[in-house]
Amino acid sequence: MPSLFVADADPDRDTPRRADAGFSLVEMMTALFIMGLITAGAMLTLGGPRETLGREVDRLAASISGARDAALIRNRAVQVLFSSEGYERKVRTRSGWTALDPSGTATPWVTGSSLQIGESGPEGAIVFDATGLTEGARLTLFRDGRAYDLTVTGDGRILREAVGE
Repeated sequence: MPSLFVADADPDRDTPRRADAGFSLVEMMTALFIMGLITAGAMLTLGGPRETLGREVDRLAASISGARDAALIRNRAVQVLFSSEGYERKVRTRSGWTALDPSGTATPWVTGSSLQIGESGPEGAIVFDATGLTEGARLTLFRDGRAYDLTVTGDGRILREAVGE
């Protein structure tokens, strides 16, 4: 029967040490990697929390507010363009309107959401001049029988209100 103890390399020590005293670093890292893969797979399968209309309205309000801030910081006109598919922010340059966001893509609406700008429908724009002022607008975002109003005042303030509550 093989011995569970091995002689220490130091002949002056008379206490034996155990040959398999624990896991190696490679074994521990492999186990953690496998656990991470299992956790990631479970998270992708289960999905995240559903985007609520309130969160979408907050995200839109933050984007509009960011457009106003960009107009003030850059000392250039900035617009937020709305369509039935989503919205995008653009800044006025010498060559025309260019994307303000690095990705250059529009932010899509969450599935089932729709926008009404005043009485005109889903198409339109809010333009902030270099001083952060705008003509103002009233936006209503709808989804699943709920609605929120966003009012952008002439000085760029954004007021949020749930409709029917």
